[in-house]
Order: sequence, then structure tokens, then C-alpha cells
Amino acid sequence: MVRRIGSVFAAASLLIAGFLAGGMAAPRSPARAAPDTGPPAGRVGYVFIPKVVNEAAKARVHAEQIRALQEKYAVRADFLRRALQTQQAELAAATDDRAERERDLVKAQRELEDLDREARREVEGLQRQLIAVLYKDISQAVAEVAKEHGLEAVQTYTAQPGTADPMQIHGLLAAPAAPLYVRPDADFTAEVIKRMNKRHEAEGEK
Repeated sequence: MVRRIGSVFAAASLLIAGFLAGGMAAPRSPARAAPDTGPPAGRVGYVFIPKVVNEAAKARVHAEQIRALQEKYAVRADFLRRALQTQQAELAAATDDRAERERDLVKAQRELEDLDREARREVEGLQRQLIAVLYKDISQAVAEVAKEHGLEAVQTYTAQPGTADPMQIHGLLAAPAAPLYVRPDADFTAEVIKRMNKRHEAEGEK
């Protein structure tokens, strides 16, 4: 019933590096030309989303809320399922009033189907609501990390480079922000989680 929390988070473009051009006037005497280094390369950071979802305190709280709602519906469904099994057994052994028993059985089956649809609707609605909250929290933490480290952009990835299933490589390469290598000091996942957890603790103290 639980759907994997999707891992599609937009890359945030945060700072734009630039350079100043020199004067246009020609010098009176020959001068040594400055080396043409071009504009500074922009720094890009990476965040491993599955680790954030598994380790951020708010994400764990959200997962527990979803599990609690699922458990609530699972208990109700189990009760109806047991009652349905009892009615089926009674119908099989009955020699009279079979028509009425069959109607009751159909009614019980519909109740179970209605409950299943309600559970899916409620759980998916809660998931969407919590994903929106988590996305906002991740975005804020990523923006803070990016500004502190002078990053131009932060991209997310969902499979560890070098450890992906070869059968899934085509899909990984076709997906946005699927790096084949991430230098350790360019991965800011731990710092993003730290900032999210710090904010989560502060919210709990209010």
C-alpha cells in the first residue's frame, strides 16, 4: 500500500559566478598579456536523496505517521476479512436461507472492497501532504548549504555511483542528475541531513 516516496527533486540554481573585463584603452608601451584563464568554473554539489529520506528525523516521523494510518486500516480490514470467511463457511454448510446468506456475503465483500479503496485514498493523500512538507524542508536546507559553500547548483541522485544494477544503467543515464562519480567533498548529503534535523529539533521545542 505504501508507494516509494518518489525521488524527483528539482536542482536549485543558487549563485552565478562572473568575471570583470579589463579596460579597453591600449597601453603606451608593450605590456605582457595576462593569461586567459576564462571564467571560474561553477561548483556543483550533490545530495543522495535515499539517505536523506532514511536518516532525516522529520522523514522518519512522516514514515511513522503513514505506517500508523496503514495499521489502522489493516486492523479494520482484518476484522472484515475474518467476518467474511465466517459467512462463507456458514453459507457452504447451510441448507436453508441460502439466498439471504448470499446477499449478506456480497454485502460483506463490497464493504471490504470499499475499505480497501478508502485506505488507498487516505494513505496516498497523506503521502502527498507529507512529501510537500519534506520537499520544502529539504529545499531550505540545500539552499543554506549551497550559499555557505558557494555552490552554483545542487543536484540530487538516487543510486550510488558504481553500485547500480547493470540492468538499470540505461534508466539511470536517461534520468536527470545521474552522476557516474561524485567526489566525496562534493557530496553534501550529511550536512543537509544535519541542518534538517537541527531545524526539526527546534520546531519540537516550540
